[in-house]
Amino acid sequence: MVDTNVLIYTFLDIDMPQKQNIKELFEASNRFQYVTTTRIIDEVIFKLVIISSGKKLKQLKKDRELLEKQTSIITMIKNFLKDFNFKVYEIKEKHYWKMIDIIKEYGLLGNDALTMAIMKENNLKYVATFDNDFADTYVENVLIYE
Repeated sequence: MVDTNVLIYTFLDIDMPQKQNIKELFEASNRFQYVTTTRIIDEVIFKLVIISSGKKLKQLKKDRELLEKQTSIITMIKNFLKDFNFKVYEIKEKHYWKMIDIIKEYGLLGNDALTMAIMKENNLKYVATFDNDFADTYVENVLIYE
């Protein structure tokens, strides 16, 4: 499961130590079946549009021309997911209700709880993330982070 932060860092043109980890992850395309969720994609699109525009959400909503220019981000993400043969799991209503068990079992909230619900349902054991929210779960992080 490729987490939001990894996808965001993939698309940001900034120098950071994590870039090498990301490069290695996607160079290993023969080792992994990349997966993500519709919610993660939504979050990545939203955050990249805000970052790319350089505007606050309220300002961006008022600037239709600038907002329309940001649609290229959606195309870029779509092509990336296609190029790396991502499997995208759809978040359904049942996953929101499974969050109760995830919160109780692992202490995860929000998107992380939804991600874990999908992972459990599909017997996924690996996550690629730069945060440690999944550290107290059964999944193994395939990225080395500090």
